[in-house]
Amino acid sequence: MAGMFYSLQEAAERLGKTQDELRGIVNAGKLREFRDGPNLLFKVEEVEALMSEAGVMGVQEAPELQAPPPQPPLPEVMRGTNIRVHVLCPGGVATDMVARVRPDIAKDELIGPEELAELVHYLVTHKGNAVVDELHIRRATSTPWF
Repeated sequence: MAGMFYSLQEAAERLGKTQDELRGIVNAGKLREFRDGPNLLFKVEEVEALMSEAGVMGVQEAPELQAPPPQPPLPEVMRGTNIRVHVLCPGGVATDMVARVRPDIAKDELIGPEELAELVHYLVTHKGNAVVDELHIRRATSTPWF
């Protein structure tokens, strides 16, 4: 039976919790306790599984669970570098995937890949003072995005 269970103290240490906090986890139904006479025991695999759960480990205890700090938009970062950042948001492009997931759209209503290629060509070759940040591209027969 050795190696299959942690004592109350061992389980609390493994989880980085006090014994009272560990009892709270048990009361919340996140961990089962077993008894060997007066001793509380916890299955090793259940404690180990809890070690990776955000609900048991606080965000301060698991920095990898914290959201990264917000970053400035890429066009802002690249300003002044002569590198332009564009976003294309095409809808309904004639691809094999669209044909599979949207068989309800007639093929002659879809945007041709060559049409997108023309727009990309314009974006990467335009050298004037005007900059296009985003292009929302839709099928002529679809509802406009407002």
